[in-house]
Amino acid sequence: MASCHSNLKNSMLETTLTKEQFIEWAKGQGYRPGPFGHLQIEFKGVPFRFRLKAAIVISERKSEFGWRRLRSGYFSSMSIVPDGRITGLKQERF
Repeated sequence: MASCHSNLKNSMLETTLTKEQFIEWAKGQGYRPGPFGHLQIEFKGVPFRFRLKAAIVISERKSEFGWRRLRSGYFSSMSIVPDGRITGLKQERF
């Protein structure tokens, strides 16, 4: 019996992501809603988060100076590749 998660994953492989599909993917990766609705996770003691806006997602890492932007992208340019990773997030240039 195929799981609902695999059906959603297969349908997301064919099209660009919506905000709701991105949230479901992030929760499946272990991200949890934090203050202000951001999706957060801690990896090796370092907090990471996704800030979600109407059309874009921003990936950030907590540093001693506050949150540092790592990558960002439009939902319309993002997709999930067969191994479960997200594509379409562009690295920030400083």
